[in-house]
Amino acid sequence: MEKVMDIADVLKLAVELSSKVASRYGCRIVASALYGSRVAGYAKPSSDVDVLLILENYGKGILYLYEEYCGYLFAVLTVDKALFELDLEKGELGEFVVGRLLTPFIPMEGAEYLKEASVKFKMRVVLEALTSLRSEYPEAYTSLRIKPEFFLYEKLWKRASIYPPVKYSYSRILSNELKFKNFPVMMEGFMEALKKLEAEGIVKFENGYVVPVKSFDAKVSEKVLSIFKEVERATRAYITHGYAGRGVSPMKVAWEFASKVFRGSGLKDHGELEQPELYLYLPSSVGYVSVLERFSPEALTEKIQRFKGFKVESIEKLGGTLNFVDLITLRRNSELNRIVLKRFKDWYGFKWFPLSIWTLGVQKFALRGKTRMLKEYSAFIRFSKWNLPSPKIIYVSLADKLLLTEYIPGQTFDGILSQFFSKDGVEPSTLEVCRNVGKAMAEVHNRGMVLGDPKPENIKLFNSKVYFLDLEQSSMGGDPAWDLAELLYFTGHMTLSGKKAELYASSILDGYLEVGEGEIVKKIADAKYIRVFTMVALPNVLLTISKLCKNYPTRKL
Repeated sequence: MEKVMDIADVLKLAVELSSKVASRYGCRIVASALYGSRVAGYAKPSSDVDVLLILENYGKGILYLYEEYCGYLFAVLTVDKALFELDLEKGELGEFVVGRLLTPFIPMEGAEYLKEASVKFKMRVVLEALTSLRSEYPEAYTSLRIKPEFFLYEKLWKRASIYPPVKYSYSRILSNELKFKNFPVMMEGFMEALKKLEAEGIVKFENGYVVPVKSFDAKVSEKVLSIFKEVERATRAYITHGYAGRGVSPMKVAWEFASKVFRGSGLKDHGELEQPELYLYLPSSVGYVSVLERFSPEALTEKIQRFKGFKVESIEKLGGTLNFVDLITLRRNSELNRIVLKRFKDWYGFKWFPLSIWTLGVQKFALRGKTRMLKEYSAFIRFSKWNLPSPKIIYVSLADKLLLTEYIPGQTFDGILSQFFSKDGVEPSTLEVCRNVGKAMAEVHNRGMVLGDPKPENIKLFNSKVYFLDLEQSSMGGDPAWDLAELLYFTGHMTLSGKKAELYASSILDGYLEVGEGEIVKKIADAKYIRVFTMVALPNVLLTISKLCKNYPTRKL
């Protein structure tokens, strides 16, 4: 069997040939490197020797040179320095050239230049990946825990999906037999890039995971633009490939292209590229959970360590007919654990769709199950960080759109109000509860968050603390006046008495204004908020609450 030439010998020949090519075109070598199968370790004796040659003031711009030298066929990709740097900074060549820095390479000249270019390229790759994550997981962006490997695999997957010729190379480079050698080399530039981004305050490291620090208002358009950008890059890569091969036989270029695509489609012997999402996690009280991990409620006592040895005693439905929420009671001898399991079905959005139409111009509601789940998950994470009362997250499964949280006992706020509105007298303790609810809402608003759907049935009182639950419509930013309007006007359906409604609303506002902004109280007297609840509460009740808000003292008490 013919032996593959030693890499040191190949390197020596590559240096000699690169010098000859540069002299031929009268150019100075900026940098040169050996890359491809010879460096990564999967070359055959007949494999080309791949060389990247960056030249200064290179009149050809970019050109593939196939040259036989000392019995070996060299594929030399020559490129002008200015063109290379355009590809590096903006992907102007579809990353056809700079993409080679993703895989192992051995510098021959300009080692420092290539190292800086590699880190700069990988910084751009990481920032683009973070932008995609920000669009995909806007609610949970700063809660994500990302293994550094994610950024490498995410880029390789993107390039392989839009430019199939690279799929074979990537899969071989990271195959089981070669990954131990190639992976650390490929990650070096990414780790340097991440350290630089950490210094800029864009990410931080936490127990070996990358955590996004800066949160952004993700726009749908960003994701669309990102997709178009990748398609544009693919187009540029194909065009560049063809143009670079203009000095070579068209059959040679076509054969090289087709063979890589063909080999990439039959990778069973070497394994497929790992999915980048395997390195993306969300925190829970049982540890970090992969966004790809699936969960079966039946396996609750087996999957989660703290519940091993427990048995499911009962499963009860919580909420109304439109809710997919179960209360699971676990028992181990005399020890009890109660867990809330909530499923976020996409077609459950039909509950929110008519509300979105009815509240058009006032409040937007999230419809997709994944979006609603991440909103609720992120809200509980924030509450915990802010030391505000909230249930602990036990487990999260993004793949199944399922959230497990601890059960909060106590009274629901609508149960307390039902007694308040049905009795003739007034319990001072009830008014104190109302003040506490108003104050708790203001404390959330002061941190820049809105609750989205704070009906009394979504609020619980336990151990003198106010718990806001069912936060699938919550968000950072948004309209705090909507929260207060819903809490006041929606509750109006529980009474026929304007006097009782005024007493209730006054207590809520007293608590709210202890720490909240008076301008928000004034705002909810606007007709656009009242209109939403005209089908829910009596006109006299709505009018009473509206007048109260309009004339209520706006100074902080």
